[in-house]
Amino acid sequence: MTLPHPAPIASPRPVPDRLRFALLVPTCNPGPQWTDFLQALAMQTRSPERVVFLDSESDDGSVAQSLAAGHVVWPIARSQFSHGGTRQLGVERFATDMDAVVFMTQDAVLGHPQALELLVGGLQGPEVAAVWGRQMPGAQATAVAAHARLFNYPAQSRTVSLADRLSLGLKACFFS
Repeated sequence: MTLPHPAPIASPRPVPDRLRFALLVPTCNPGPQWTDFLQALAMQTRSPERVVFLDSESDDGSVAQSLAAGHVVWPIARSQFSHGGTRQLGVERFATDMDAVVFMTQDAVLGHPQALELLVGGLQGPEVAAVWGRQMPGAQATAVAAHARLFNYPAQSRTVSLADRLSLGLKACFFS
């Protein structure tokens, strides 16, 4: 992931001036780039109030790295993991006292020290329900994976609302 660009969707909720947010990341053997993930997280100009890795029985040393960095690791049996269910469990267990939740995947390394600050900053305003950052293909990405990232995450930021459904179709509700 590189420098985020907000792409909000309308919402009637008010948002506090200083959002308290949790970062939730499902993990399962994230491998050698986990060091890069943790280093990029440590370099952020805006830190989450809580960082939780929802780990599915990793055995690659990443749990020890995460704990050494001072983060919470919550074990999830691989047999119990589901993409939506595990994230929902994380919200219910670790983020009910937060204003917002940032979800990341283990392979998305923050590409700029202000990435989280800009991302949560995009939540300002009562009309904003969600934001997401631009995902850039990694060095090892296949041509198909690189094309998908560049197609789904254009260089230009934009705001999307229900009114855009006629021109964007299904992409009006795209959220990643």
